[in-house]
Amino acid sequence: MSSVKNGKKKDIKIILLGILVGLVVCGAGIYGVVSSRIASHEYKNSTDIREVSAVVGYCREVVNKDKDEDGYHRERELREYRVKVTFEIDGETYQDRDTVYCRNDEEINTGDEIDVEVYRTSKGKYKIAPDRDPLEFLFCCVAIILGAGFAAIFIAEMFEKEPENGEESEKKKNKDKNRNR
Repeated sequence: MSSVKNGKKKDIKIILLGILVGLVVCGAGIYGVVSSRIASHEYKNSTDIREVSAVVGYCREVVNKDKDEDGYHRERELREYRVKVTFEIDGETYQDRDTVYCRNDEEINTGDEIDVEVYRTSKGKYKIAPDRDPLEFLFCCVAIILGAGFAAIFIAEMFEKEPENGEESEKKKNKDKNRNR
């Protein structure tokens, strides 16, 4: 009897963990969509958009190779860097992150100065202009759908009625009778 209870407790824990994971994935997708839309809306309605010089405080090059149709690695036409930059506007210093692209013969290092486009938010602070990457928005939308679906599957599993011993044997007998006809 206690082994049956332990089995049910394990099943409930797994179901609750599945629901939690689904809701977290769905929430992350919703956060991504909402924050992307807010940044885009603020950028469009900004009263001050300008290009400023920024100092690179940290940079990391993203893998610079693609496979061509023959399976061989070839270098991309542009290098991609993830950078943290510091810039100053009207005596106030700001820090932000950005993705920077440059030709293969150029390189970005810590301490370099680069030009970045910034905008003034509704709160009066300055931020780097948002990337307009439709794939990122699409991934967030897919995360919402997958997370909600994952959670729904586990919720349905939680409310699934377990057959009692008498009902189960009766259903098997009825199936056997129908097959023999």
